[in-house]
Amino acid sequence: MESFGRSRDEPNVPRRTGTVDHRLLRENLIRNYRTGRVSKEEICDATEELLRVADNFGEDALKPCPICGAGNLVYVGFAFGARLPSSGQVVPNGVLLEDTVRSKEFDMYQVEVCKDCLWNHLVQKHVIGRD
Repeated sequence: MESFGRSRDEPNVPRRTGTVDHRLLRENLIRNYRTGRVSKEEICDATEELLRVADNFGEDALKPCPICGAGNLVYVGFAFGARLPSSGQVVPNGVLLEDTVRSKEFDMYQVEVCKDCLWNHLVQKHVIGRD
């Protein structure tokens, strides 16, 4: 789904945004785990770096992990873009990269991470930028 709008700062420059929601893929993966088609080792593979980011910047998901049932499920955000100061930077939830939004294109990713069983899954991808 893609939407178009105009920036307040640059009214003549169209702004391109879009969101890809991975909820159906997530639910299918969870269903496959619960029916035994996929092992826990295949889906619970968060790296040490992702866990470190989750510990320091994660926002509580306010729901249990769909795999182990623990309450340590968090969301973390990342921004990737060729013109960002550092591609792959962590973005705390609710923080817009205002300086970059005005003139650059980048992708923001929201990842769900369980700090107990190492479950992790891409929840959404947001494309932000200019045409």
